[in-house]
Amino acid sequence: MQEKRDRNAYMRDWNAKNREKVRTQKNAKYAALSPEEKTVIAQKQRLNFQYKPEVTKKCMLKRVYGLSIEEYNQKKLDQDNKCAICSRELIERGSKRNVPVYCCVDHNHTTGQVRDLLCSNCNGALGLLNEDVVRLTKAIAYLEKF
Repeated sequence: MQEKRDRNAYMRDWNAKNREKVRTQKNAKYAALSPEEKTVIAQKQRLNFQYKPEVTKKCMLKRVYGLSIEEYNQKKLDQDNKCAICSRELIERGSKRNVPVYCCVDHNHTTGQVRDLLCSNCNGALGLLNEDVVRLTKAIAYLEKF
């Protein structure tokens, strides 16, 4: 059992140090698949998300934002489970409630730094304005004019 842990730790370290090489190899392997094989992979991914949403979320948070599930949950607690901009209640994707507004991790696209949790509407608005403070200020002035 210890050998398996050692091997896993070694592979995690190696993959972290050779991230570009691993990505290139995976992309080449995927590109060589037939359309039918790609369809099967997509179906499996959808099933994983459907039946194991907590595992999918945990992996996505770590891979995309570098956040552990504990850090994510602490951010939600710190924000009282509300959007940092509009204070709307944050809803998790896949919840039974039929609400089109979901919780999003807001981050700086240049530095990758995680900021706060936003509802999907506020997150989308920032993205559409390219996180440009000048454009946001002009949008506010425009709305206040009317």
